[in-house]
Order: sequence, then structure tokens, then C-alpha cells
Amino acid sequence: MKKLFIIMNVLFLLLPVFVAAAENFNRKPYKDEIIRAEKYLSEFKTLVSEFSQINPEGKSTSKGIIKISRPGKARFEYTTPEQIVMVINKDKMFYWDKTLEQITFADVPSTIFSVLMDNDIKFSGKINLLNIIDKESEITFVLEPAKIDEYTGNEYLSLSFAKKPFELKKITRIDSNNAITAMNLSGLQFGNDLDDSLFILNNPIPFNRKKR
Repeated sequence: MKKLFIIMNVLFLLLPVFVAAAENFNRKPYKDEIIRAEKYLSEFKTLVSEFSQINPEGKSTSKGIIKISRPGKARFEYTTPEQIVMVINKDKMFYWDKTLEQITFADVPSTIFSVLMDNDIKFSGKINLLNIIDKESEITFVLEPAKIDEYTGNEYLSLSFAKKPFELKKITRIDSNNAITAMNLSGLQFGNDLDDSLFILNNPIPFNRKKR
């Protein structure tokens, strides 16, 4: 638990660095790294990965499987501590709490995470590259939306890659309230056939009550 607090505190302290870096960051020395990351993120049609998610308060960890099918579709299957399914299909969201048997349908505001569901990803145009944190075995790209959404406000996304082999290992989102959600990935699979039914927004709970 202490380790989780340390991680969240470090990320929170780095937030001003992320924002200030926009004015001083020079992307030219990292041209090859940027091209490599953009190519990696743009090449796959589908992605499946196990994840371990450190939630915004830093006090709990959720585990599950993420599935992305481009363009515009994602499915999060949480297995612990609660069984929850969240499906995003373009601008619509379906949220199913299996334990409570509660279902929510909602419109999805544009968030910076949605760039991962695009077919072609560039660190320019739709998103701005704020900074690159280059370590011995890991490189992290810090991003922000080029246009601030009126509902989600200022938000940031960092994508961390292992260098050898070059592989996406962590996704971190900081929202407009400085709440941090960090998702560690493992066992990534690309190009799997994902049935469209995984991303259909329907009611999975049968309605068996008889009319009176």
C-alpha cells in the first residue's frame, strides 16, 4: 500500500513539469523515438491485454482485461476487486456492475484516452506532445489534447514504453481535477479477431418478470 502512495505522489509532483514542459520541450532530438512510437501505436487493428489499474485515490488496485478494436471501440472487463464490464463504442458507453446487477448507458465525452482507439496516431494535430521522459530502460511520452473539451477540461496522457523489446507497458491519465489513473499492461496481443458482439451496447440481464 505504501508503494502505491509513493507512485501516486510522484506522478502528482510531476504534473507541473508536464504542463511547463510544453514551452521548453524540443522534440527534434527524439525524432526517431517519436516515429517508432507512432508506428507502434498505429499498426494494430485490435489489442488485448491484461491490466492492473491504480485508481485515482491511490488506495486500491483493479485488475482485468482491456480489448480495443479500431476505430472507436474498447471493452474493459474488471475481474477484481469487483466484476464490472465497461464498453465504449464511439461516443456511447455501457457500464455493467455484475455484482449489483446495475446497468448504465451514457454518452461519452471526448477524452484524451480516445486517441488510442483511432486508426492513425500522430503526436501532433489532434494531440500535442508535451514532453518525453527518457530513462535507461523506459521512455514515456506525455500528451495533451490540442483542443480542450468543455466537459473533460485539461487532461494529460502519458504512454510508457519498455525499450527492449519496444512495447507499451503503462498508460497514465491525469484528469482536470488532477486525479491520476495508472494502468499497467502485460501480455499484450495484437491482431486477434474480436467479435463485434463484444462492443454492442445491450442489456445483458434477461427480463423475466411476468406482467401482472
